[in-house]
This record gives sequence, structure tokens and C-alpha cells, in this order.
Amino acid sequence: MPVDSAYPNKVKAVLLAARDLDEALPGGDEDELASLANGLLSSALARESGGVVAGFRSDEQQVADAGEPVTTADELSLALAELEVGEVLLTSAAAAAARQQAERAQASSALSDAIDRLDTATDDLSKPGGPAVSGFLSTRQPSPEAFFDQLPETVKGIVERTAELGVTTVEGLARIPAAQLQPMFGAAGRVAEPFLGALPGVSALAHAGMRAIARALRAIAQLVPENLRQQVPDWAKDWWDEHAKDIAQNLARRVLSAAELDAFITTAVAAAKNRPDLDDALRQGYARLAELDGQHARTVKVIKRIVDALSRLVGPLAAFFPAAAPWVYASGGGGMVTALGVSVWIGRDYLDTGVPFERVPGVRLIVTQAIGAPGGNG
Repeated sequence: MPVDSAYPNKVKAVLLAARDLDEALPGGDEDELASLANGLLSSALARESGGVVAGFRSDEQQVADAGEPVTTADELSLALAELEVGEVLLTSAAAAAARQQAERAQASSALSDAIDRLDTATDDLSKPGGPAVSGFLSTRQPSPEAFFDQLPETVKGIVERTAELGVTTVEGLARIPAAQLQPMFGAAGRVAEPFLGALPGVSALAHAGMRAIARALRAIAQLVPENLRQQVPDWAKDWWDEHAKDIAQNLARRVLSAAELDAFITTAVAAAKNRPDLDDALRQGYARLAELDGQHARTVKVIKRIVDALSRLVGPLAAFFPAAAPWVYASGGGGMVTALGVSVWIGRDYLDTGVPFERVPGVRLIVTQAIGAPGGNG
């Protein structure tokens, strides 16, 4: 993954400072906690002044990596890490400001969990990611018929994961008070201002956390193509109005244009079955479908973690910062709706059902190449 090494290094500096604060919370006095909170703020500000938060890579690194492929999962993983930075900074601010023992214990527990999640997200950035489709067979040769079994399973998996993400998004939106919720369905792609000015009861450390969240949401919004961005609020509203999971399945099929693909697949499969000249191409197609299915599952898993992080923002974290509640609900709710839009765009890309540009060779192309490729000797 082409991530500037300065990014995870500076995140780790935030992690270390947050751990120091967390460890001191049970018995630390106000002066010690204030000092540790200031140290954490310094680490956060060092990231912002170090040139690694615009796109999460330095300008020099972006130029160096101009010809290096960056997957959607890469970009989502970076956005997730930045969201987790924001959560650590916000929970740290809440813990440092707590005066009652019960409040401090609650904030400390939330901070410990947030630190663990950021640690995991940062480690994930250093793990090498495979290409969406390698085009190579595994050492175990599948039968040509396996292609016809895997094809509907791949389509089904993409539809089901998109539907489940819609249900998860609805559950997250349910945390937002009703008076604040309706505007969310018109807020996809819009990110609340990262700098709010002086707000009573909102510390500089909390503002740093809010800026990190705004950066992450801006990066996520950029992944939604403009022609889909206008439709996303309507899809989210449909999912909200129809909570049932079977309705979510139908909605997912509709927004992914799955029926059109099904018709194409039915015709293509009928023409290809019982043709031994396609055996090698079908084996190759099976391997590509299976790999595509796995890559989609991994990508949607990252989106779900993003939605989970935003659900925490509009849930427990909102209670810590009542003065910033309007920003919290606008950012968290709008971000969840936008993440749903990303999942739809990705599903369309993987199915080849109409996106303005493609990042992966999807199901339709794999079927076309498998059935239209010159065959071997069977």
C-alpha cells in the first residue's frame, strides 16, 4: 500500500501519548492529566503541520506514487485510520476534562477501546494488499463447471453485503435524535466545517479530533462519483423507511442494477454450457470470480468499520460534547449516508453495472472474457 511512512509514524506518536494519558487517568491529579493532554495535543498538531494529512500522504509521496495503483480498499483504510485518530483525540479530551470519578472511568474505558481500534487500523495500513484480480489460477485446478456455480455466488455475495451495509447504516442513523435526522438525507457528500471556532466546553484537543474526522469524511466523500452522489440520500431514505432486511435485499438489487446483469448472465451461460472448447477459460474465470468476491468482502468490511466508528461518534461521543452536538450529528450522519453511497458505487464497479469509471474488472467483463475467449483443447 503506497502510504507515506510519515503517516503511520505520526499516528503512533498520537497512540503513545494517548496511552500515557489513559494509564494516568485512574490516579492522576488534574495537573498531571492536563500536562499529558497537552502532550497529546502537541502530537496531534505535529501531524497537521507535517504535511501528511492532505490525502494522508505528503505532496512528494503523491508525486512519487503517481504511477502506483491505489485500491479503493487502500483509500478507505486510510480514511478509517483518520477517523480512529479523531475518536482517540475526542475521547482523550473527554477523559481529561472529567471531574467526577464515574465520568472519568467511563471516558477512560472508551479511550482504551479507541486506542486499541486505532492501533489495529494503523497496523492494517502496513499489511500488503493483493490486487483485486490476479488472473492466475491456484495450484488446485477447479473444474470448468465450478465457474457456473461461482458466478451466482459472487453476484449474491456482492448484493448481500451491500444490503447488510444498508442495514448497518440504518442502525447507526437510529442513534441520531429525530429532529437532527431528516437533514441527513440531504447531506451526502457534504462535510461539516473542520474548524468551528471557539465553542464553550470544547477544548483544543477536541477540536483537533473534529478536524481529523472532517478530513476522513472529506476523503470518503471524494470516492462517491458525482452522478451517484445526488441519488445516495434517496437510497438511504428508502433503507430508513423500510427497516426489514428482505426490503434491504430488494433495494440493494435495484440500486446495483442486478436484474439487468442477471439477464445478461442467463443468456451468456446458456450459450456457453456444454462447450468443451471453453474449459481453460472457464477455469480462469472461476479463479477471477472467487478472487473478486473475496476482495469485495474485504472492502465492505472496511466500510462497515467506518460506519461503526461514525455510529460511536453520534452515540457515546456526542454525549461528551453537547456544545458540539450539531456538528457531531451532521458529520456522523452525513458520513454514514456517504459511506452507503461508496458501498453502492463499489458494488456497481464489481458487478459492471454502470459506473463512470472502473477500478476493477468486474463480473460482466469476467463472464465476457471467459465465454468469448479462445478455448484450449478441452
